[in-house]
Amino acid sequence: IIFIDEVNRHNHMMNSMGPIRACNPCGEQQLHFNNSCNLGSIDLSKFYREVGDGKDWDECVNWEKLAHVTHLTTRFLDNVVDAGHFPLPEIDDVVQRTRPVGLGIMGFADLCLKLGITYGEEDSIQFIDKMMGFVRREAWKASLDLGAEKGVFPELEANKDAYADFIYDEIGISRDVPLTPRNYEVTTIAPTGTISLVAETSSGLEPNFSWAYVRRDTLGERYYVHPLAAKALGKEVDQLDPDSIKEAAEYVVEHEDELPSHFISAMDITSH
Repeated sequence: IIFIDEVNRHNHMMNSMGPIRACNPCGEQQLHFNNSCNLGSIDLSKFYREVGDGKDWDECVNWEKLAHVTHLTTRFLDNVVDAGHFPLPEIDDVVQRTRPVGLGIMGFADLCLKLGITYGEEDSIQFIDKMMGFVRREAWKASLDLGAEKGVFPELEANKDAYADFIYDEIGISRDVPLTPRNYEVTTIAPTGTISLVAETSSGLEPNFSWAYVRRDTLGERYYVHPLAAKALGKEVDQLDPDSIKEAAEYVVEHEDELPSHFISAMDITSH
């Protein structure tokens, strides 16, 4: 469900480009006509480090490294705008005028598992608020740095007041920092279905779908098992050995009720 009136209350380019009327096919990015998605995702679970009891957010998340990677990936995605080839000149025109960047995340549910946080409980909501507030703020800092270095996106001039209110008052960046955004937007949370499978991490900011399952598609049939669930049950998995994966998957299914209580999958989450 998308409420397009709410989308346009956060449309900072209303002055020059008018209202947004639709989203992209996957639903994660609301776009003006002829704009394009330019998406990338950071695997948050890779920023866990075991310090003390392994549960403290401030200590066990490598925030300094996450800030560095956020700046790096924002620059990478900005470069994609110049490296891309678009099928219509109208798309190329809008992309060059807005320079869209959609930096997102994956691995949030896995990071919760490592921290002992139960996905869907109040502390997980507080944690994602802190996490995405941090990524969003650092991505905008990176865009401001890029704009000072390479120039701002062309549509900024007609929408400066809206962006000043947004970046300084909502994002919380100091007004001492010049208003030089390189990109009209910098973050998007996409589902990351296939790429999270490749990265062996949980998708987007969603809960883990299941601890073990069989996937059937045009490539055939494959077993999947979540390595953290297997490890919690004392089972090591060789992710390069299909037989090891199948054996672990069957074991996890048989012993799923023995998993620690904070192992919450999509099947366990209710609407309330």
